[in-house]
Amino acid sequence: MEFLNKLENCKLFTEIASAEVTDLLSQIDLTVKNYAKNEYIIRRGSFQNSLVILVEGIIESEIIFENGKVLKVSEQMAPFVLSAALIHGKEIEYPIDVIARTDVTLIKISKDDVFKMMQSNVVFLRNYMEVIAERTNFLYQKLTCFSFRSLREKFILYLLSLVQDQNSDVVKVSKSQSELAQSFGVNRPSLAREVRSLHNSGLIEAEGKDIKVLNRDKLSQQLSCKSNLCANCLYFERKRA
Repeated sequence: MEFLNKLENCKLFTEIASAEVTDLLSQIDLTVKNYAKNEYIIRRGSFQNSLVILVEGIIESEIIFENGKVLKVSEQMAPFVLSAALIHGKEIEYPIDVIARTDVTLIKISKDDVFKMMQSNVVFLRNYMEVIAERTNFLYQKLTCFSFRSLREKFILYLLSLVQDQNSDVVKVSKSQSELAQSFGVNRPSLAREVRSLHNSGLIEAEGKDIKVLNRDKLSQQLSCKSNLCANCLYFERKRA
């Protein structure tokens, strides 16, 4: 099967042997869909009746408010699972827009076929429940952080997550200030002011997309909460699921 090796890396098929994955997929009808860069994959307010698995490319989720403000929810690379929970409700509107950030390939599986796979393989059922639980926790933590974190704290958490990921106090930010500002739900000038303030306070040295953290401890002291869950939910680099 063309996408078997990619699906084996998806959390839905963790600890399921290749032969079992092939057997599961042979019992159902798969729909393969291709989308071009910047094309909408799912529109906010739509109803989803199929499980969607991203097998190639990168997608981004966002919310556009009536005043034109854009909130970037997350950026994900293949393999990644969409609509796992929502397809099992009755007429639940999809809460966000999902957009292709590169050319992408998706696999769609109907709700009835998802139930077949659950009934025939208990490991698939367990994995499916874990995917739903992890995504629910991610959204809850992100909502909590956005409700109670200041812009300064959000940016500090982002920096500290890059320090950890790149294993260096000198980090390279892959996103532009405009993209980061959208991730934090603010405009670019507001974020630029916070970056300058941290720079002028001697906590960081910022030059373009290169930022040097001068004192991790003092930077961490700016945070009202030290929860790793908060740091994870504000980390907007690509993550797998």
